[in-house]
Amino acid sequence: MAAYLHKVLHKKEKSFIDLLIFHQECPLETIEKAILTLEKLTPTDITTEKIKVICQRSEPCQEVVQTVSSAIVEKSKEHLESYGALLPCSTEKFSTEEVIA
Repeated sequence: MAAYLHKVLHKKEKSFIDLLIFHQECPLETIEKAILTLEKLTPTDITTEKIKVICQRSEPCQEVVQTVSSAIVEKSKEHLESYGALLPCSTEKFSTEEVIA
């Protein structure tokens, strides 16, 4: 993969960043297989979009950062519950709507 990055993505920062972001969704092995497939088919025209398409066709993408994101979700829920405890609760029911001017 390092040879691909140096050869194809040299001075193409946007494509490199796109590939790094895509690496968070799909494992590195899948991306490397897609690059090898593209090198066999069209070695002069390898793009990040083609890599993404081949990866999505070959196998369903797994979320690599699943444990980190679930920990973040749990911590966020704890924070929301803490903020909710700070807000005063009202048991008063509203019977009519008022116009706010």
